[in-house]
Amino acid sequence: MGEGSINDQWSDVLPITRKALSFEGHFTQIPNSVLRDESLSYKALGLLCHLMSHAPGWVIRREDMLRPGAGEAAVRGAVRELEEAGWLSVARDRDDLGRHMVFYDLTVPSTFENQRWSTCDNRTPKNTRDIYTSKDTTSSNTSNRAREEKFDAFWAAYPRKVSKGSARTAWRSAVKKVDPDVIVAAVEAWAPSQAGKEAKFIPHASTWLNGERWADEVEAGPADECAAMLDEFIVKGSLAGVGDLTGVRWSDRDVRAAGFAGVDESPREAHEARVEFLKSRRDELVAALG
Repeated sequence: MGEGSINDQWSDVLPITRKALSFEGHFTQIPNSVLRDESLSYKALGLLCHLMSHAPGWVIRREDMLRPGAGEAAVRGAVRELEEAGWLSVARDRDDLGRHMVFYDLTVPSTFENQRWSTCDNRTPKNTRDIYTSKDTTSSNTSNRAREEKFDAFWAAYPRKVSKGSARTAWRSAVKKVDPDVIVAAVEAWAPSQAGKEAKFIPHASTWLNGERWADEVEAGPADECAAMLDEFIVKGSLAGVGDLTGVRWSDRDVRAAGFAGVDESPREAHEARVEFLKSRRDELVAALG
């Protein structure tokens, strides 16, 4: 921005003049395309709506733009956004004392200037992202019935069976956000990780759904944790560790008898021999974990 912008002349900012806009003869409301302009922050859109709410020719002064929680810095940033987006045009002048002053006029950006402002253009479009929106009531009823059937599958897989009514209510909200099959698959993958836990430590199904837990990474269950520990002991060549974990106990004599003679050599070679021996017995050890 050039000399005299809102950033370096804030103390001297004079009013923003609310002028007539090209589309106002056709609307009693702000066009949806303006409100849905994703290039503007909600802060800037809020200020724009405030400016548009005044009649043409109305002068909005700096103090009129300040709000609780939206001080000078916030308003300055919103004004800068509107200027950069073309909603505000800058006019510069000097006052009676010769001081450089900055004025803003509310204008229509070039991206909106050529739009056909009619009531047809201002309607709310169908939400194509809502997979359950349909004018076909028969199809809609079928979808609802299918979602309810999916709830039964979810409930069957959920590891804590309490407050089914609350869970069903939460389910109906959840399936508006994500496909029911995604939720069912997620709970089926998650449920084994809860095996062995006290029920009080497992969330209610409604809590799980309301928290969108289907998007969580699956926690490792007891069996997965034991398998991970087993692999750690194998990599370390720890015969004792494997024995404590699985109950299957071997000694260097067993390693030697299996043909891994390196166990009698240097410490490094002995370690490698134990590792190779344990790797060759891994399936047996996993079975022993149960």
